[in-house]
Amino acid sequence: MLSKSWVFLCCQFWLYFLLNLIFVERVKAQIVPDTTLNSEISIVNSIDEFNERINGGALRGTNLFHSFKEFNVGEGKGVVFANPDGINNIFSRVTGNNPSNILGKLGVSGTANLFLINPNGIVFGENASLDVQGSFVATTADAIRFGEGGLFSAREPQPVSQLLTVNPSALLFNQIADRSINPINVQGSFSLPTGQNLLLVGGNVMIEGGNLIVPAGRIDIGSVLGSGVVNLNQTEQEWILDYDSIENFGNIQLSELAFVSASSARGGKIQVQGQQLILNDGSIITTGADLPNDGGEISIRTTDSIIVDNSVIGSLAVESSGSIGNLNIETKKLDIKGGFFPFGGLISTTTLGENKAGDINIKAEIVSLRNGGEISASTDAGGDTGNIMINASESVEVIGSNKNDFSFFEGLLGNIPDNLLSKIAIQVRENASGSGGNLLINTKRLTVKDGAQVQAGTFSEVMTGKGGTLSINASESVEISGTENGSPSGLFTATNGGADANDLTINTDKLRILNGGTISASTAGLFGEGKAGNLTINATDSVEVAGFLKEDEDSIFFSSLVTETGRSLSTITGINPAPGGNLIVNTGKLNITNGGRVSSATNFLAGQAGDITINATESIEVSGEQSLLTTKTNGTGDAGKLKINTRKLMVREKAEVSTSTGFANNALRIRTGGKGGDLDIEAYDFVEVSGVDTGIVSFSILSTGDAGKVKINTKKLFIRNGGTVSTSSIGQGRGGDLEINASDSTEISGSGITFVGNLPFTEELSLEQTTRESSLSSLAISPKDAGDITINTGKLFVRDGGEITANTLGRGKGGDVQIKGNSVLLENRASISSNSALQESGAGNILIDVRKNLLVNNSDISTTATRSFGGAISITAKNIQLFSDSDIRTNVFSGTGGGGNINLTANTIIALGDSDIFSFADRGQGGDIIFNTSGFFSSSQFRPVSASINLNQLEGNNRVDINASGAISGNITGIPDTTFIQNSLNELPENQIDTGALIANSCIVRAEDSGSTFLITGSGGFPHSPGNADISNYSTGKVRSVNNNQKSPPWKKGDPIIEPQGVFRLPNGKLLLSRKCN
Repeated sequence: MLSKSWVFLCCQFWLYFLLNLIFVERVKAQIVPDTTLNSEISIVNSIDEFNERINGGALRGTNLFHSFKEFNVGEGKGVVFANPDGINNIFSRVTGNNPSNILGKLGVSGTANLFLINPNGIVFGENASLDVQGSFVATTADAIRFGEGGLFSAREPQPVSQLLTVNPSALLFNQIADRSINPINVQGSFSLPTGQNLLLVGGNVMIEGGNLIVPAGRIDIGSVLGSGVVNLNQTEQEWILDYDSIENFGNIQLSELAFVSASSARGGKIQVQGQQLILNDGSIITTGADLPNDGGEISIRTTDSIIVDNSVIGSLAVESSGSIGNLNIETKKLDIKGGFFPFGGLISTTTLGENKAGDINIKAEIVSLRNGGEISASTDAGGDTGNIMINASESVEVIGSNKNDFSFFEGLLGNIPDNLLSKIAIQVRENASGSGGNLLINTKRLTVKDGAQVQAGTFSEVMTGKGGTLSINASESVEISGTENGSPSGLFTATNGGADANDLTINTDKLRILNGGTISASTAGLFGEGKAGNLTINATDSVEVAGFLKEDEDSIFFSSLVTETGRSLSTITGINPAPGGNLIVNTGKLNITNGGRVSSATNFLAGQAGDITINATESIEVSGEQSLLTTKTNGTGDAGKLKINTRKLMVREKAEVSTSTGFANNALRIRTGGKGGDLDIEAYDFVEVSGVDTGIVSFSILSTGDAGKVKINTKKLFIRNGGTVSTSSIGQGRGGDLEINASDSTEISGSGITFVGNLPFTEELSLEQTTRESSLSSLAISPKDAGDITINTGKLFVRDGGEITANTLGRGKGGDVQIKGNSVLLENRASISSNSALQESGAGNILIDVRKNLLVNNSDISTTATRSFGGAISITAKNIQLFSDSDIRTNVFSGTGGGGNINLTANTIIALGDSDIFSFADRGQGGDIIFNTSGFFSSSQFRPVSASINLNQLEGNNRVDINASGAISGNITGIPDTTFIQNSLNELPENQIDTGALIANSCIVRAEDSGSTFLITGSGGFPHSPGNADISNYSTGKVRSVNNNQKSPPWKKGDPIIEPQGVFRLPNGKLLLSRKCN
């Protein structure tokens, strides 16, 4: 593919010859000296019919001054200033009221510098040219200042002071009178010798098809509209204009293939200063260097805007070993637009040698690239690319592509791409050994859409050509959206060769990737060893990856965030052994919807995919068909790990969070050995998986590699409406383990409706409705075992067809299921199972440890094996309750393997309805059924059956059966004798309770309280002692009962209400509401 910067190099030479063929109209010249110099008047002498020499003037040291009322050079004519010995500078002013029209050749007979000053304006016609060996200054300033006080004024001319012997120090605009500042118009071709200075300073400056060429020199173009001083600082090598005191600037326009160049073996410098700069119609501003020399610098500063429309600003180094100057741009708005020639607006620095290309520094409020506009720094050789730094206080927009037809140029310049994208790029091209520089964008808002791209990459197969870094700092938002002609909009770091790609970092508040947009860090070189860079997203508020765009039947673009090795948000690695980069997302909310994808992948050979780490402080939602959050390997390299940290994780509507290992080619089914990555989820509030074909999964497909492990730590886990959390292996690898730690609850419930069928091109649509249950599962169709399932939770609910299952359909063993929690509820066709289908493989074990109750209602807990051994079931709970048609069973259907043992430990076990407990082996020994309980309760039809019996006879018989049968029956032990409580139920009284009898009006004295005593004793009329004749005052000989006729007065309105304070049991067992006596 032909790059725009290479086209730019070709165009520089092509334009130089083309511009010299332009036809111009001839006009008559006129030069009229004035009398302001008194006796030192300028003299015009004829050399021949076409040429004149100007003699005379005022000599002051090394300066020579001329003054004219009119100064023009006619078409086809030539005017040359005499250069007396010892004169370094020649100054000519125009004091009349007319502009100067330079339509022919203007020159100096020696090496002196030439200054042309006309405040009325200066026009250089199409055939105008310079024959000046020194520097040349054309200005519409009012005066030139010398030193601190000397003036040479065109507005108020005076005789030349004897003090004007020093070098000029400034150009003065409107310092003497408030007048308008007139323009400078250049249509001709100017060239100066190597190392000289060309300065054009006036009002508006227009270069219409003109050439300004100063090899290795300095070109300064300035537009001034207000009063002020432009300081002129002279060094030994260059003249530098300083516009710091100017407040009002004018416009500068380059059009009609205008060409401004300071390129040569030693690059020169270019400065442009104004209010607005417009380049259009294929115009070029360029500098560069060849051979072992330093290159020049381009500095452009405008107070309003810079428009590069179908034009070029750039620096180029050809076989140079020196340093290349930078390209500095400062404005409010930079607008770069593509067009017909040279295939798009372009700002670039390029090296074709061993030197480093120059940096591009842009400072603006708004930067806009449209219709194929480009900003790029590149290397085609051993030199490094330059850096690109864009500081846009408001926004950066990179939009669309150049859709013009360039077939006319293909014969001249080779193959031209059909679609030239708008882009900002760091590029290490094919066969280059230099490294890419850094691309940094600082702004509020970055928008990349309609196929446009921002990239830092290396396409070199040379090992040393490392790609550049890409860093985005957008304080408000980054939006990547859309595609164009097969190209996704995006941000990219990439290596297509042996060198490493570099990192991509985005810092913003909101990141949106929409309608096929892509952010990618990848390596895709053929058999190369380049490592993909890391991709880091820091989005304070949110990241949204949403939607896809279908351009045609063969082109579908998913919105992607990717790191990849091998070849969307992605990190990718290609046909190489190098690892992919890591993907890190730090945000508040991550939403992946409607086909959006966040992935890390490795394809084909040994490269290991990078890890993905998502830290979302609020939530992560992955929803919509084909929406993915995944790490995968399609090669021998391992898939990366996927780690999620968030408060809420929601996976819905056919979306998927996954790690996988699978075949590298869909058609060839190449078997690979890469291991699936582990999936680790920390969700502090909850994890929700809802909908058919929706899941959190780890799988291995047609691969020798094992599936990765899945671990979920959360407060609540919900798997609903056909959703699944699973690990699986379909190939040679082992299924991954699945671990759930849900501190509050785990719910697996419901099923969803889906359709299966086909859509042939010659037949009508044929679809069949089916349902899929919500599940927590492990599956192996492999010589190796299915993974184990471990659940640690507070409450486990499995409802409405929900499943927990660890199955094998291959030669491996079914996985074990281990559940620990406070309580477990299975109801309405729910199941917990471990199953095996082949002869060699056995079912896994089920272990349930519940601190409180296990309740099973119309649901099953089972292990099954077709021909091998059945897995064991061990349940420990406070109480085990089986209702309706609920079974606990281990089965071996046709093989000689033994049925698994069933061990039930609980305070009480209740089995009602058609609930059964089986351990069955058709040709082997039935497993043992062991009860560790003090109470087993069931309906009156309960029948423990030990003899061999057809299990079908025990299903649907509306009774509880316990069976351990097989070719050799197993043992049933530990069923307790509960006959002591049979028929021991108390009959309830027929009379209704008198609620009034439940409340005591008096207080209650507890029985264990000691009552107070009062004793009166006496002598019964006898003395207390023989020597004491006193008799007791109180007689104790008569005992009287308490008067029971006294009643408490009835309560009446106004009396206090004394409320009961508790429930008290009387000695006879009766309960009363009352209060305790004080």
